[in-house]
Amino acid sequence: MNKEITLDSGAKLNITLASFAEGNALFKAFSKVVGKAEIDGQEDIKNPLALKDLFCSLVYSDELEKCLWACMKRATYNGHKITPDTFEEIEARQDYLEVISEVGQFNLTPFLKSLYARFLPLLETFQTSQE
Repeated sequence: MNKEITLDSGAKLNITLASFAEGNALFKAFSKVVGKAEIDGQEDIKNPLALKDLFCSLVYSDELEKCLWACMKRATYNGHKITPDTFEEIEARQDYLEVISEVGQFNLTPFLKSLYARFLPLLETFQTSQE
């Protein structure tokens, strides 16, 4: 499974789905960071300060970064395999966060789809009971 994206800078990103083991490690690292986030309901999701804290937690996680690099080794940036050297050029650095975001989303989505489908009815029940 592949996905080709044109980044905001115009660079081309081609992502290939990581192995199950790499994707699962990414899912666990992501879940660990998000699970510690202190976001409480819809109001916090709309609050830029709460989202800033979540964003910083995601960016600062060395474990999550390690898992993302394992997934990025299967991706290309402007036709070249992604390595840490890819982002040495200042022009490429502007794409780094967009690249890790796209690679992360692409590799997390297969895990999150079933989770979302399973828990959506439960979430709707909680919302209805709080009204």
